[in-house]
Amino acid sequence: MRLKLACLLAIWAAAGGAPPPHASPPADYVAGTLVQLNDNGAWSWFMDERAIVDDGKLIAGSVRAVGDYRNDRDPDWGNVEVSVYDLASGAIEHTVLHRHLQQDDHASPALLVLADGRYLAMYTEHGVDRRIHYRISEPHNALAWGAESVFEAPGRMSAPLRGDNVTYSNLFRLSSGRVLNFFRGVGLDPNYMYSDDSGRTWRYGGRVAHGKGGYSPYLKYAFDGAGTIYFVMTEDHPRNYDNSLYAGFVRDSGIYLSDGTLRGRLSQSTSVKINAWDLTKVFHGDPDNVAWMSDVERHHELYRGTTRDFGATWRWEPLTANSTVDNLRPIVPRWKDSRTALVWMRGSYKNNHGEWTTAVVATILPPAADRHAAGPGR
Repeated sequence: MRLKLACLLAIWAAAGGAPPPHASPPADYVAGTLVQLNDNGAWSWFMDERAIVDDGKLIAGSVRAVGDYRNDRDPDWGNVEVSVYDLASGAIEHTVLHRHLQQDDHASPALLVLADGRYLAMYTEHGVDRRIHYRISEPHNALAWGAESVFEAPGRMSAPLRGDNVTYSNLFRLSSGRVLNFFRGVGLDPNYMYSDDSGRTWRYGGRVAHGKGGYSPYLKYAFDGAGTIYFVMTEDHPRNYDNSLYAGFVRDSGIYLSDGTLRGRLSQSTSVKINAWDLTKVFHGDPDNVAWMSDVERHHELYRGTTRDFGATWRWEPLTANSTVDNLRPIVPRWKDSRTALVWMRGSYKNNHGEWTTAVVATILPPAADRHAAGPGR
């Protein structure tokens, strides 16, 4: 798990992080064949999985922008969309999960493969209300979805981005069959809900931990595929607090420190005694070093870092180079294949309120060892 997280962080390296290991590539270089999944789309960092590979298809969710955020009279403003790329035939198709929801990248869906081969998509507006929207597809068909359902999280209605309003869905299917969604909810803290019937009906679980209280803590999650959900967490938003970074994991209704020490039971109500700073501190923040688990600077080029000694040394290779547009927010979906599917936003991105002209693109990369054997520049 540590190696997987290290590799994922490596691919987020900004252009200034490491020079290409060989001669400068040509203009607008992309490793592999560039595939446009959608002509316009974006997502935020903090919901997952935003892209999945299943049954020979790469499936990606995104939100469409139509000009300025105030252009909300356009019928395609804020469409929540799904793109499906058939890896064998090369065919690309699209569908809309929810028309005209909100032109905000936080409205992008989280996707999950259910036990029977159906897909679950879950999405919200950005801190507008307490409604969590979800739809379930036909088996192995991300273009055919059942009717939308809505789960209303507990708490009180507030002004946007205040109180108990929701955003960010993170879906996990445990080996027991239970499906979990970790989301921002009560108190703008991490909360969770669960389903024991493959996502058809849901119950509120509880509040996971407290942040500092200035705005909202931020979390990223990683799943072992069975019963353990790892996470890293800040105290607040970095513009409001000089964050440190803390780690822990959830297993069998307990919250543990990263060394396996039980810190407490997972709350079953809107009250919780665990704070971010009660977990394992992995980085100490200060005014000159404010922690964030995802790089918030503008990404221009993408690199792949490969380590064979658990992160002590790295080999870097450019995946894009000399680009005339930005390459943003890469995703590497889980895939039982030796190749790597890389999905990202390519174009111009101004802010989360919909002022973007980024295409959703992908490339399928051969194993790193094969690329090294092929020689530089190929």
